Amino acid sequence: MTRLSMLIGIALMLVGAMAYALPVHQDFFELIPALAGIIIATGGLVGWLHDDLRKHMMHLNVIVAFILLLYTGFKLMRAGTITVQENITVISDVDTLALCIVFVYLCVKSFIAARQKRKEEKDSELPST
Repeated sequence: MTRLSMLIGIALMLVGAMAYALPVHQDFFELIPALAGIIIATGGLVGWLHDDLRKHMMHLNVIVAFILLLYTGFKLMRAGTITVQENITVISDVDTLALCIVFVYLCVKSFIAARQKRKEEKDSELPST
């Protein structure tokens, strides 16, 4: 999951940078996916390099991705009619939303599998009476 975190983080950085750079009207809020991508990619790198911090970094990453998912979802719901200049913004929001949904889903699936694996290991260590 740490490699996936780094890839998703890099993808979010690219989406945020393009959303900020491409339209004529540049808005600081278009950099939010890039900032979240920096946090997620850094968390993935730290988790990859330090095995003892992996669990904490992955939980931090999924929290950041979930907050970004909520922010982008509410932002898209508020969008009314779309002009040509806002088209790039909407496309970047949809990309951000899709990346976050996939990442959160895969993280939760991984967390459940890790918990089941720990439970099975704990049950196998108990002496049978």
